[in-house]
Amino acid sequence: MDIKKGSKKRLISLVSVNLRPAITVAIVSIPLSIALSIASGAGPVPGIITGFWATIIAGFFGGSRYNVVGPAGALTSILFAVVAGSIVGISGPWVLPILAITSGLMILLAYFLKGERYLKYIPSSVVLGFSAGVAVSIAATQIKEAFGLTFVHTEGEVLKDIFTLLGNISSSDWITFAVFFVGLAFLLIWRKVVKNIPGIIPLVFAGIAFGFFTRGTALAQHIPTIADRYQNLHFSLFSLPSFSNFSQMFGNIQSFLGIIEVSALIAVVAILETLITARVADKITSTRFNESKEMRGLALANIVSGIMGGLPATGVFVRTGLNIKSGATHRISSIIIGLLTGIGAIIFFSALKFIPMATIAAILYITALGLIEVSQFKNMWKASREDFFIAMTVAVLILVFDAGIAIGVGSLIALILFIEKTSNGNAELLLNLNGKLIERTITGKMNFIKSDYDTIVYSIAGFCSYLDAQTHTGRLLKMVKDNPRLHTVVLRMRNIYYFDIDAIESIAYAIKELEKKNIRVAIASCSEDLEKRLVGNCAYKAFDSLKEKGMFFPKSSIAIESLKVKSV
Repeated sequence: MDIKKGSKKRLISLVSVNLRPAITVAIVSIPLSIALSIASGAGPVPGIITGFWATIIAGFFGGSRYNVVGPAGALTSILFAVVAGSIVGISGPWVLPILAITSGLMILLAYFLKGERYLKYIPSSVVLGFSAGVAVSIAATQIKEAFGLTFVHTEGEVLKDIFTLLGNISSSDWITFAVFFVGLAFLLIWRKVVKNIPGIIPLVFAGIAFGFFTRGTALAQHIPTIADRYQNLHFSLFSLPSFSNFSQMFGNIQSFLGIIEVSALIAVVAILETLITARVADKITSTRFNESKEMRGLALANIVSGIMGGLPATGVFVRTGLNIKSGATHRISSIIIGLLTGIGAIIFFSALKFIPMATIAAILYITALGLIEVSQFKNMWKASREDFFIAMTVAVLILVFDAGIAIGVGSLIALILFIEKTSNGNAELLLNLNGKLIERTITGKMNFIKSDYDTIVYSIAGFCSYLDAQTHTGRLLKMVKDNPRLHTVVLRMRNIYYFDIDAIESIAYAIKELEKKNIRVAIASCSEDLEKRLVGNCAYKAFDSLKEKGMFFPKSSIAIESLKVKSV
């Protein structure tokens, strides 16, 4: 914490300012933590444990003023698949606290290795598609509770389960569905009409009252509550994993590798979600968080959450956004949120057990809708169809396979498209045509008509490497072939920030070929460091020859004037 020792007045001031927003977020956090925990297949208690321990630890050791860490929708599909046994091979909710510990250790390793720098290479289109896929997965897991189809056997495979459940839709309990529909409609309407108070708060109170007063009536069999679904439920803020669980999970190589694989996936998703949420919070508040400290806080939050029997956790914008909107100014708010979540759960858990499962499903559906950023998809469709395609591919792959394959394939497609674009060889041209200078920007094939220009200034933009060096070389030689009046080429290198050995070799070859055709070649705006690499320190003598002839110039304008190129 950045509170000076002994500064009681400052501590009291921070607590008083941040108490009100913390109370607001905690009221939302309790039912949301229960709902997300149920969606993960863990039952209601581990979510509260996570909302208590992970939120406090991340607030204490993190690097963001506003980010609130806790149970997250982004992880529910992964955790549900683990509980079902379709990923690790070992099933049951007892696996999840151990995954929280192992994924936390991986995040801690990433923290020491500055891993946040490398996760930036995963594009936003992949993250957007991942969120959309997870949203559909959350909705799919709640079809049972929403339609009263709990008697239908499902296997934890999203698409297969959706078709199985839809095939039994005629057997739905329509009273259960009515409770779900009313809850969902209420949340949607409330969100449009009331801006200051989250709809989940009045819905939970109404759900508790409804579940309590229908107990023992004919409606009770149609409206199962948390207590009905999880009988012999005991609440605690800690439930230490047993050593026998660890030995069972790490007892053979297959389960060990499965745990490592899914822990790495959870760690990647947790880091991405947490850093993205913190960045969005910074944009809203015009602040700047410390990425390294936020990674540290996230790692410790997951480790402690797992030790205490909780779930893997990430930064969550539902809570973070509400924290900002409610007036939080300091990360002490997150600590208070965690404390109040635990205290509130202790006090009200006996009442919370009466929330109908159909109401929990409505809360999860509204959470899922919040994960689908429709405006971002619209903007992506207009601005970049390729990114839209990547996002949709990732979303579909999450439903067909799993999150790990989806993120891997999405990132690979993005990388291939990036390489393809890079290999086009971005460049700018300044053409001298009958005494008039014409500017052109080219990417890929040259799209301008043949002209009788006699001089070109060829500016390589960005970087020049093995990916696009041959494109630049081929383009230069083609311009000579298409324009017999061409007698001077100025290679402008001011905007180059990367130039590898393949590029040096390729451009040196182009210089030699141009000179064979009696084309004067000059180098302009070359940095001192790049010039040292080109001249005297490599096996390609074309640059040495130009240096000896005095064909290196500080600016392209000076090169044009020195070479007596007519311009206007």
